[in-house]
Amino acid sequence: MISLTRPLFIAFFAVMLGGCSTPDGQSVKSSGAGSAATSDARNRVTGTVRNVDPTRRVIELGDSDDSPALPEPRTQSLSYDADTVVEYRGERYRPVDLEPGDRIEAQIETTEGTSVARTIVVTQDVRSAGGGEDR
Repeated sequence: MISLTRPLFIAFFAVMLGGCSTPDGQSVKSSGAGSAATSDARNRVTGTVRNVDPTRRVIELGDSDDSPALPEPRTQSLSYDADTVVEYRGERYRPVDLEPGDRIEAQIETTEGTSVARTIVVTQDVRSAGGGEDR
């Protein structure tokens, strides 16, 4: 009789390893009840800005629907550096110019296991969405 234990173990192990990152090896750091932003194999992340920490050079992203029914808000950290460019309506800005509530789409570059935002496009400005003045 042929034992199926070993092939099943190998298949299970392969499936478990495959779920740890995107197909290109990029991992996305998130916390809470699920993913705060979406990510795909083309190294793109979208979400709503919750906070920008210029000291750590990190943008905290959250859900666009901050439902009070969720026990813990979902967040994701997006790193940036001096080469990261923010674009809005054809103009260039710095990551520190982002405001809580801005909806963004970021192109990510992963080098030696470190993911950094290269280009961030503001898809909806919180001031425009709320009827306030533009940047």
